[in-house]
Amino acid sequence: MMRRDALRRQRGAVLVVTVIILVGLTVILSTYLVMVRWQTRWNSDRYASEQALYLAEAGVNRAVWYLIHAAPDGSTDGSWRTAAYPAVSGPGVTDPQEETLADGTYTLWVESSGSQVVITARGEVGLLNRTVQQVVTLTLGTPNIVDPVPATWREL
Repeated sequence: MMRRDALRRQRGAVLVVTVIILVGLTVILSTYLVMVRWQTRWNSDRYASEQALYLAEAGVNRAVWYLIHAAPDGSTDGSWRTAAYPAVSGPGVTDPQEETLADGTYTLWVESSGSQVVITARGEVGLLNRTVQQVVTLTLGTPNIVDPVPATWREL
């Protein structure tokens, strides 16, 4: 009879231990899932940020191409310029140009600054954007020549 009472008391202890183990496993699993979700979001944002930077660089390269070759208005004398940064893009020739590429867009501004040209480009992917600026010297002729000013590429 004494054994039965001892076994009945142990059954209650086993139930308590089982509940404690289940609560502990639930806490560990929940923490793991939160960490995985945070890491996934962080990696996604980092990837989009890098894409936006590459799109901004593509915008700078496109502006240089416009300066060397035919600009959006068809001119080849390197006189094509846009409104000052940060103006809103639009359909006009002097409006900043916006183009779609891959998973995002880039907008570019080309401004005269004395004998140099300041190219500003902003790449956008989703809600993230990155902006870069390059100063170049334009030598008009056939063909036009663009020389980057040393150490002027920078991220805004």
